[in-house]
Amino acid sequence: MLDDKGLEDFKAHANNVAFDFESIFHARPSGLDNSSVTYGGVNVFNRAEKRRERIDLGFLNDYHIVLIDSGVEKNTKKTVSMIKTMTEDPELGLATTSIIDAIGNVTKSIEKLIMNQELLSNKQKVAKDFEQLIKYNHYLLKSLNLSNKEIDQIIR
Repeated sequence: MLDDKGLEDFKAHANNVAFDFESIFHARPSGLDNSSVTYGGVNVFNRAEKRRERIDLGFLNDYHIVLIDSGVEKNTKKTVSMIKTMTEDPELGLATTSIIDAIGNVTKSIEKLIMNQELLSNKQKVAKDFEQLIKYNHYLLKSLNLSNKEIDQIIR
């Protein structure tokens, strides 16, 4: 059995290995997936703002969070390349960048919602607003051709 230091060393190693695997599939991963899985919790990352922080969401203990696998294989490296090409396209670039900015604004709205301690006492409002923001994000991703019928069905 590992002591506390041994466990933390193991987690750090597992996190680094997972990040290396993420690098194979995602080109430039944020490190959020592997960190969240290794250490738990919710992390916020914004590459443009060079911001990375872990946020305390103890209130989530009142909710059931479900991770759903649509069963559809994806290639993140290819997707990132496609979006980059769209942003650089003279005809599509402005619209694509606007959609990406809107996705960033939805993310900031979600962060603001879950960080608002006063609002957290109204669980029904938080859940309703969270659901609506997730739908907004989905429709924005869909407008970039980053969805499929399986994901659409899950979101509905």
